[in-house]
Amino acid sequence: MVLDYAILCEAASAAPDGKTSILGGGFDIFVAPKVPFQIHRVVLAARFLFRSAETNTPVPFEIRLIDGDGQLVLPSQSGTVETRPGRIPGAIVPYPMILEFAGVTFHKYGPYSFEILIEGRAVKSVPLYIVDSL
Repeated sequence: MVLDYAILCEAASAAPDGKTSILGGGFDIFVAPKVPFQIHRVVLAARFLFRSAETNTPVPFEIRLIDGDGQLVLPSQSGTVETRPGRIPGAIVPYPMILEFAGVTFHKYGPYSFEILIEGRAVKSVPLYIVDSL
């Protein structure tokens, strides 16, 4: 299994056919007039790709939101990803994942990131910056 993409967005939905619809995607900055600053919501849309031999096998994942010092901002989100074989024998099987984070409070300006781990290995860092102006 590999991570195909991960992007921050305002909203996202995943269809049964593996298609992901993303609204307001691709940002990495929130302008905060003051801190602490609470965001209403941010969505992390990701897509995993499974080889046919990897289907029907649960794969553990973890998502961590950390600050610039590497400290957790929220408790990490973890679980397993598993998919069934696709309709085309031997084809790569997509697995979309949509995770919503609501009411997150940032206590200082600076860099943050969503760290994505698969089987305990860091595979992607999605940056997010809290700034006082652009």
